[in-house]
Amino acid sequence: MEEKKTTRKVEKMANPVKTLWWETYQLWDEVLHQVGLEVEAKVKAKAKFKIGPYELERRR
Repeated sequence: MEEKKTTRKVEKMANPVKTLWWETYQLWDEVLHQVGLEVEAKVKAKAKFKIGPYELERRR
């Protein structure tokens, strides 16, 4: 059975407060990373399809 490296680090910690803090940190790190990727994708999509009035005038 394979274990993640992070799990091994948590198991080595004796203090339960440090363990809880570490798990919370990892969770928020992953959440913020995923949110950042989604926001980045939305911004790129908006920029790609956004047409301002100046571009509309040029295309006519």
